[in-house]
Amino acid sequence: MREATHPQVKVFAKSAACVVEAHEASGYPTVNFEIAKKSGQAFSWDEKIVFQLNPGELSDLAALFLGLKESIHIKRPDKGLELMRQQGSLFLKASAGQGKLYVMPIPPSHVFQINALMLNQLQRATRMSDQQALIQTLRGAYALER
Repeated sequence: MREATHPQVKVFAKSAACVVEAHEASGYPTVNFEIAKKSGQAFSWDEKIVFQLNPGELSDLAALFLGLKESIHIKRPDKGLELMRQQGSLFLKASAGQGKLYVMPIPPSHVFQINALMLNQLQRATRMSDQQALIQTLRGAYALER
């Protein structure tokens, strides 16, 4: 795993680990997910699956973490990332190609930290200085899905 240059949250579970990192793509604040499987006593970061969220996916994920959505599925050519709300945690499932499937829970303490990181990135992207206004805007937008 490389040295952090941006704010990040690390989550370690029995079978996999995930690093969620604030990033910038083409001048737009976003978030990267890096998921690695556990191999013996260490994690195989050289076999990690990486996802960089686009603006819509970033707001979808923030809505999931705020309880406004039950699940999301992010698809890319030859890989996918699913996050689902469960009792006591979020469940993460990342897949790539044939045979690469990493699953892990994300406990509430880490959900909080990741959501704070994502809300900060959304604030930067939208230039909304009031985080409460940002959350209310998310609530209003995702109420349309109910």
